[in-house]
Amino acid sequence: MGIRSLTLQKAVANPTLTFTENEDAVFAEDGMAVANGVHLICTSHGSPIDRKQITFKARPSMYDAKTGSFSKGKSGISVVRPHVLADGKVSFLTVRVELEVHPEAEQADINEVVNHAVELMLDDEYRNFWRYGAKS
Repeated sequence: MGIRSLTLQKAVANPTLTFTENEDAVFAEDGMAVANGVHLICTSHGSPIDRKQITFKARPSMYDAKTGSFSKGKSGISVVRPHVLADGKVSFLTVRVELEVHPEAEQADINEVVNHAVELMLDDEYRNFWRYGAKS
């Protein structure tokens, strides 16, 4: 189907997602300072060369007394996986996901936009976009 003509599932309040991998990746804090967040490393890998990393950040909505309005809150994650290239150099595969929400947003609307983003990330119909940038 591709991204030029797509259909997304109607959002549900609590969708379920199941992964069937042979090995879990266990993450723990590593002490790296992250403003408004936390940095985790995969403790399942002993070598820092191929150690997966996840960074969580959150900025709450703030009231601006000068304008009398609220800013959007912002939450984001970055998932990084080092990849050793044939020449021995290291490249970093990276996925970033952000959500910006106004304080007046309804939870159902937030659920819907998050569910659609997850579907676009995981559905086989969009793999060619993620892999090759294909638009159809």
